[in-house]
Amino acid sequence: MAFVHLHVHTEYSLLDGACRINKLMQRVKELGQDAIAVTDHGVMYGVIDFYRAAKAAGIKPIIGCEVYVAPRRMQDRVHGVDNEAQHLVLLCENETGYRNLSYLVSRGFLDGFYVRPRIDLELLRQHSEGLIALSACLAGAIPRRLRAGDYEGAKQYALELEEIFGKEHFYLELQDHGLPEQREVNRGILKISKETGIPLVATNDAHYLTREDKARELVEELRADGCSAAAFQADVADGAAVAEMVRKLGETFSPVELVVNNAGVAGQSLFQDITDEMWNRYLAVNLGGARNTIKAVLPHMISEKRGCIVNISSIWGQRGASCEVAYACTKAGIIALTRSLAMEL
Repeated sequence: MAFVHLHVHTEYSLLDGACRINKLMQRVKELGQDAIAVTDHGVMYGVIDFYRAAKAAGIKPIIGCEVYVAPRRMQDRVHGVDNEAQHLVLLCENETGYRNLSYLVSRGFLDGFYVRPRIDLELLRQHSEGLIALSACLAGAIPRRLRAGDYEGAKQYALELEEIFGKEHFYLELQDHGLPEQREVNRGILKISKETGIPLVATNDAHYLTREDKARELVEELRADGCSAAAFQADVADGAAVAEMVRKLGETFSPVELVVNNAGVAGQSLFQDITDEMWNRYLAVNLGGARNTIKAVLPHMISEKRGCIVNISSIWGQRGASCEVAYACTKAGIIALTRSLAMEL
């Protein structure tokens, strides 16, 4: 069975996607695929370029958008309640769907903008014809409810979306990027599908054409800015990808700063493919965020790595107790630092 990517972010997902349209079609052909979707965050800026490039390459273009859905109404703007919009992937089935999607995205900017361009379920009900919806990534409404332990709420929301779009026009997305929370969500998604009959679709939340692209892009951007040092953020449990970024950046910049935010349990594997030579030569690590990040990452560093610089600045989870910035330049220093924070950890 042929596979088609239905969840793809191009350079028009500003400050987020890096699948360059002019290279995307070549990559699709290399993978032996004959169709590709575009689902940029909240916008359709890249649709014309995408359509023309796909047609020129003999590839079927699937026009879409990963829209932001307001938790309540799109007119509501209460901080702490309405600023966390939920993701939903919409794909055009036909021209009517394209017109409806264009209208929805425009209304999101004109009437629903609060932090991001947002729409709501009421507007979706009025303009769902010709659209196929996917439940989106971990930031989607259904995965968020599942992660919060609200299975019934997730199930009811899924049934509501099926009612809005119609049977065979709403799909539950299954994704696996190596994240523990994704595996947890997938179990819930499978259960909902089994109990409701809502069909499944396997997607990859594609932001880069290849694993190496992230490191290459960072090097080019930093060089263009005249930087003499480099920093990048790792928030996924893909140790090989992190190591590749360290290596690529390390060829040009020294030191390289690795910022690890909200790694949680996943943080245990972030450093597994980084060699001691890479670690000692040009890698500094900045651990920031919640308490579980420090708990997950520091023990791994203590047991296997040495000679690094660790900068810890955290609010320490829900306790709200601030911690002074602390530095440790050797393995012994890290151990001493960890012991000094034992009560907090």
